[in-house]
Amino acid sequence: FLHLVAAALVYRLALRLLAGHPRAALAAALAALLFALHPLQAQAADYVINRSGLLGAVGTLGFVLAGLKVADGGWRWLWAALVFWFLGMAGKETAVMAPPLAWIALVWTGRQGRGSKGLGLALLGLFGIEVLLFFSSVLAAFPGRIGEFKIYWATQVWVLPQYVRLALFPWPMSITHHVPDMSRWDPRYLGAAALWTGLLGTLWMARRHRGILWAALWALVALLPESGLIPLEDRMMEHRCTLALVAPAVAAGAMLANRIARSRASSRAVAALLGLMALATMGR
Repeated sequence: FLHLVAAALVYRLALRLLAGHPRAALAAALAALLFALHPLQAQAADYVINRSGLLGAVGTLGFVLAGLKVADGGWRWLWAALVFWFLGMAGKETAVMAPPLAWIALVWTGRQGRGSKGLGLALLGLFGIEVLLFFSSVLAAFPGRIGEFKIYWATQVWVLPQYVRLALFPWPMSITHHVPDMSRWDPRYLGAAALWTGLLGTLWMARRHRGILWAALWALVALLPESGLIPLEDRMMEHRCTLALVAPAVAAGAMLANRIARSRASSRAVAALLGLMALATMGR
């Protein structure tokens, strides 16, 4: 049920983000289907222990949608945003990224009004306060253990591209991925760092395509709490991708909608892709 609620919120968010798309409704529907049927969602949807991630995602998506309503001038939605954020934080701490994700959605829509700019500054200011609180608490709670953080961060440089790979080609998959700690001189770390350089360069060249750029930034920000900031015993878990998949699904839905508009063959190919994803998810 929570997974369906999250998919419905993805549909609503896609409608807002793709408001200028000639086939916004189709693109939003495809985005919701891609989000709901992706095999990476199997852990979050099936395992009771991972329902907290879905609760955090629902609260975060509700906060983002309410924030866009506030940007439209509906300040009564501010209370709804705060309630969604509280519910998301009660579900899982990943909802701490709701303010920067709302800012990304706000910029993605291209709103330039005074209210939108003020809301954007408020969201960035709130995120800045969160960052200061985080690092001050880390220095107080883990004195003299910054070296452990550096090792974890180096390991995540390799882990994050693996999430990208699984999002594009979800195989092989596992309940747990054994990822050993890496140093900055580990060949895998150096290879991942080179890959990141190439990915960032590609994103910079594609900066005119707003959807791709902001979708990538959304995914990175959504993964920060569990795959970047705080060292966790499990270096890599597939259920952490739930919230990160939202914006890439929206961008992919927009591109697929454009392809469908060009030919019937593309419609059949997209239907086959969704069917294969559904079968893979059921098998997972």
